Amino acid sequence: LVDGDGVLWVGHSQGLDRHVDGQWHRYRVDDGLGMNRVYDILEDREGNLWFAGDGGLSRYDAKGFFRLGRQDGLLSDHVEALATHPDYGLLIGSDGGLQRLTPDGPALLGASARPGLQEMRDIVADGAGGLWAASTRGLHHFDGSAWRSYTVDDGLVHNWVQAVTPDGEGGVW
Repeated sequence: LVDGDGVLWVGHSQGLDRHVDGQWHRYRVDDGLGMNRVYDILEDREGNLWFAGDGGLSRYDAKGFFRLGRQDGLLSDHVEALATHPDYGLLIGSDGGLQRLTPDGPALLGASARPGLQEMRDIVADGAGGLWAASTRGLHHFDGSAWRSYTVDDGLVHNWVQAVTPDGEGGVW
């Protein structure tokens, strides 16, 4: 991710690297990062950086790192996907399911605790106000009120869906 200040952030299996002014800086659990394996990085509208990984969710701001995990209400400490949505804010996809971050902490989005909506791998807004979520149990769409899941029974080649992206014309890949 290249953040709003032009700084490059790279998440990997050994932590997090930041490239600024020609120098690389590594962050790990010992530096306050909540995990040593980073799967996804996102910058929100306020300029906070969010990191998803094997230790839950970490936020980085001017004060440093702040970690959220199961003890704070996350469904799982294994978080792989992050997204933002104009109506739902920060979305967190984990092995436990999909949540949104509210001022009161993590909360379910719709009936996202139902079977099939676990092991999230990717989340995207579709431009029509909805969400698409990729998981090891299929592809899922939230239209603002209800979830619909697509699996091999609906024509998918496999139920393990690693990534999803909108095409700008109302479809997803």
